[in-house]
Amino acid sequence: MGQTRIANTDPDPVYLRYKEVQGTEITERTLDSEVRARNVLDVIKGLDRQTKSSSVEFDLDLDANPDMWVSHLLENYPDPPEVFDSSLINNFCDSLYTSARKPGKYAILIVVANSVIICHTDSKEKTITTEADVLERLLDTDNVDKYVRFKRERDGLTAYHFERNQNTKSFSEWLGLQPEEIAFEEAGDIKIYTHQKDATSIFQYSRDEFVHKFLLEESHTLVSDILRFPDGDEFPVNQVKLGRRSYETVDEFLQTFYNIYYDLQTYRTKYADLTESLGLWNGGITDYNSKVTRGLDSEILLKKEHDRLNIIFADNFIDLSAGWRLELLSNFISGDKTRLYHVGSGFTEEPQTIGPFLIYNKASGDFERLNELYDIISNFNTGDTMANIISHVIFDTAAEWFDGPEAHFFDQLGEKCVENLDAEGVVIPEEGNIIEYKSRDWFSGIDNDELADKITKEIQNDTTLLIGGIEDQQTIRPLSRNRFDPDRDNDIRETLLSKNGNHSTINFSTLPVREDECLTVVFSIKSDMETDFSFIETPS
Repeated sequence: MGQTRIANTDPDPVYLRYKEVQGTEITERTLDSEVRARNVLDVIKGLDRQTKSSSVEFDLDLDANPDMWVSHLLENYPDPPEVFDSSLINNFCDSLYTSARKPGKYAILIVVANSVIICHTDSKEKTITTEADVLERLLDTDNVDKYVRFKRERDGLTAYHFERNQNTKSFSEWLGLQPEEIAFEEAGDIKIYTHQKDATSIFQYSRDEFVHKFLLEESHTLVSDILRFPDGDEFPVNQVKLGRRSYETVDEFLQTFYNIYYDLQTYRTKYADLTESLGLWNGGITDYNSKVTRGLDSEILLKKEHDRLNIIFADNFIDLSAGWRLELLSNFISGDKTRLYHVGSGFTEEPQTIGPFLIYNKASGDFERLNELYDIISNFNTGDTMANIISHVIFDTAAEWFDGPEAHFFDQLGEKCVENLDAEGVVIPEEGNIIEYKSRDWFSGIDNDELADKITKEIQNDTTLLIGGIEDQQTIRPLSRNRFDPDRDNDIRETLLSKNGNHSTINFSTLPVREDECLTVVFSIKSDMETDFSFIETPS
């Protein structure tokens, strides 16, 4: 290989190497003219704008040899690259699949201060004859379709990369990208390793086969580290592989696969970045249906364009926009099916159903009983006041059953229900198997323990909603708010829980309807356990 020196000035050199992918000859250039070097650096900046970043240490699984060669080139710059440059470019070319090896396809290696750049480009099948052709055609950003810049930074080595046409997986495999960083079309095959009766079996599926059998057709199941086939055969799972990455548990694999299949990783990464920054400052982040914004000028941080799910960012630091709160509550009360996923928690293929809401986050609770409460809204013309009371109780309960930041999403919806409450008129429907109304006087002149005893007698149905502040003929007559405060509400609830061990859920809350008035609400779900009511004194 002959070394051609372009100029004889003293700026930091730019080392350029290129070869036709299917060829053997590597052309070497050293650009030490300030103008020519600056031109190449400007091209690199333009390519960088199209990239996303990955930590080489944590996000990539680059093979040992390319990793070593990149490190050597960085450590020894500005010395000439020697043999490591040809080793790296040849290794990259060898990894490429057939479509990337056609005539006119070139690989380029560039070494500059703190960076090693490798890209794949299409010369449009024109012969490269002059140095101008190299710079103007090979590095034309429209021709570069695979690009990675390994850059040495303060916290380690970062790879800035993109692939314009994701129709092969050779580039992602060469980089060792973790599966969640790869588009679904680029994900590798799934291998499920099982062990039974001293025999190890490997079941392999393409990504499309896996989607068809496990997600769409559901003829196969993979849950709790068990692979189950349609004929009933079961195999304990030891390990699952997606492409080159291994997972020790089924749940860990499924989370990654769902992130890829449902195109969730970008949103999850952005949420993690936001919450990390919000730990340092409370920056007025607002979550809209179609975007996330910051500040009074509504700077757009992220556009939400998912075609299957409504993506949620709202939590204890991020507010639901007023418009989206109103839209979601309207959808809930009117029964419009709405698919929701909060990106701050893991995804589940089987959503939790709360009325018309399908929530693709994991939760623990008796949703069947909670939906009995929603049926009152859907089966009766309840009117706005009762619809908002019931919706608040449902959201308040759901906030307890979801462990992650989605709990705060339900809290914010519940707050909207309270804002909509009216202290005038009557409530519909009449009392029944679930609903009990109590007048304001029913709560008067007794302490917390006595009130808990009275409530306990009323909540022995499977599901009970007791509303205080409703008189005869179902007219609304709220209680005085000075009888209740958060501490008393919590004390009454704790007392109820201690007296009703056979209940899986008991919520006690007060809902303000005027500045100095409120309604009280008790919602309970009874489990199958028996309990002893001897602690309640019965008048002789």
